[in-house]
Amino acid sequence: MKITHCFDANTRITKSTKEETGFLLAHKTGGYVWLPSTPISRYQGWFFALGESAGSRLYRVIENIELQETGEIRELKNNFWSIQRKRANLVETFMLTDYTNALIYEVSAPSVIQLVLDIKDSYDNTEEGRLYEVETHGTSALVSFRHQYNNTPPLFLAIRANGKLHAINQWHARYYSLDQRRGSFPYNRYVFSAVRVKGSAIVCAVSDNKNTALKEADRAFGSLKEIKLQKKNEIKKFF
Repeated sequence: MKITHCFDANTRITKSTKEETGFLLAHKTGGYVWLPSTPISRYQGWFFALGESAGSRLYRVIENIELQETGEIRELKNNFWSIQRKRANLVETFMLTDYTNALIYEVSAPSVIQLVLDIKDSYDNTEEGRLYEVETHGTSALVSFRHQYNNTPPLFLAIRANGKLHAINQWHARYYSLDQRRGSFPYNRYVFSAVRVKGSAIVCAVSDNKNTALKEADRAFGSLKEIKLQKKNEIKKFF
């Protein structure tokens, strides 16, 4: 796999590796996206910080974003404002909005995309008592999460896409090989496939307030071009 760091249109650094490779993308509110080629740790995925103070709790939201019928990842491209994964037949782009808890995901051609969730406190490995409710309305969806047996606050994931969203509502087991190699138990966990869509753009926004999540998903989805231009121009100041 190639790894490319693009500082501007004319300056880039590229190297190749045969090792398992992923990317880490963070933003100013403390959240991050850490995704490998395939899930290998329960500390990977999309995480957000609930609260604005230092030491705010981190919560995992998305365990993985899965594509159907796509080739292997050939290149990771770091634009410093977005990350791109180049496959044989398409390109994936990942972005985080500044100061809000929203993830933007795009692919260069319409594809079947599945969101796999594991909403939890970063260090909570409880399996029982996790309750998801998925509502779909055309190109919008809302996932409501609550935990029966611990103090995890109710959380809401609002989703907007440029294709019709379909609820999946399926649990399946995940084995985390990296966690086993480093002796971090548990190595297995059930995750939740929530929705599927055939499209090329998805925006996810999360909050402990339903209306906040819905409004941010709508705002970000309706401002994709402006968000990308703003982030691209901001990073130019550093190079």
